[in-house]
Amino acid sequence: INAAVDLTTIGPGNYVLEVYYSMTGSKTSNSGCGDIQYINNAGSNYLSNFSIIGQPAISYSSAPFCRNLTTDQAVTLTNQTGGAFSAPSGLSINSATGAILPSASTAGTYTVTYTAPPLSGCAAATATTSVQVYADLASGNISSSQTICAGLAPAQLTGPVPTGGTGVYTYQWQSSPDGTTWTNVATTQNYSPGVLNATTYYQRISTSGSCGSVTSNTITVTVNPRPTVTSPNTAIVCSGQSPNIN
Repeated sequence: INAAVDLTTIGPGNYVLEVYYSMTGSKTSNSGCGDIQYINNAGSNYLSNFSIIGQPAISYSSAPFCRNLTTDQAVTLTNQTGGAFSAPSGLSINSATGAILPSASTAGTYTVTYTAPPLSGCAAATATTSVQVYADLASGNISSSQTICAGLAPAQLTGPVPTGGTGVYTYQWQSSPDGTTWTNVATTQNYSPGVLNATTYYQRISTSGSCGSVTSNTITVTVNPRPTVTSPNTAIVCSGQSPNIN
């Protein structure tokens, strides 16, 4: 008797297939047909040990990666081991372990391929996953230094949208009376200081999630004192003459 066994619905693992026989009849009479007898040959039925090997799968739980990561980022590999990893030029990847070193990689999106060796009669299998390495975060220069008189407000300080990183940015403007000690003043892309009476320095810190923060250039708003004018309380000026003002 030939019987097909469908293994396509069985998950990966190690199995034992036992072949046994059954017949329909009666234990007590020649006319009964309601009993099914299972015959196992006293435990000597045909036994087949076999394994089902699943298709390999790979993933990187910490992806996408920022280039400020200086440690290897491990791969998760399931079902098959002993193969090799590969990726296009620009991605620093260990071909044996699949670990990626972001700081040594070029920004971009890559397809990582794992090729498993032929195993137990199975053909070589492959698995792929997409990995992105973010570009370095760059703040851009803020502008601009200017000179005003005391008691006035400077023109708005502006800065471009940063580049690189995750693409999502937050801002922190800071001011300083000496360019050394800084105080947080605003969290917008651009900043409009209020009235100033002393020279003040400004910078902007841009942050992009796990890709860290970068600080812009420093600009100076130079504040000059207002000129003072003194004159006598009473002055007599003849027509065509100029007054004497100190």
